[in-house]
Amino acid sequence: MIPKFPDDSIQAVAGTWWIEDPTKNFCRGRLIRAFLPHVDAIPYTMTPVGRENPTEHKSAEVIIEPLRIKQPRKPSFLPVAALPLYPGEVRTVYRAKKRPAVILSEGGNSVPHHLVLGKPAWQTSPTVLVAPYYGADEGGKSAGFSPAFVERVKCGEYP
Repeated sequence: MIPKFPDDSIQAVAGTWWIEDPTKNFCRGRLIRAFLPHVDAIPYTMTPVGRENPTEHKSAEVIIEPLRIKQPRKPSFLPVAALPLYPGEVRTVYRAKKRPAVILSEGGNSVPHHLVLGKPAWQTSPTVLVAPYYGADEGGKSAGFSPAFVERVKCGEYP
């Protein structure tokens, strides 16, 4: 069942805009659910400081503290197989929430294997760019937004 949208919404203006697709392929315009970080949250850094069992490399004791760009990072020399760290990198931890999102870009074509042989996968792995959906209504479990702000968004004043 397709819901009725307010007359001043893009869905009402566009007419029939919902197209059901039984495939699970990532493609531009697809609605998905994903864990997305809270954009206003302060990122944290995670530093291994010890292990309960010195010969066990699958787990570690860590310190989690706010990440500050101007604060010099002390490198951790404790090797943890599950947490590799390379020069110039830090481990970050964010709060995230599972929410609806729309795929804006599916990331382009895959890079042929022979062009990236022996290179790190993170440099060429397929990615998608998504835009999260947020509820606007006040009340219940959500803080929502003031009606005056929502009206200004509908008029295109804010993205």
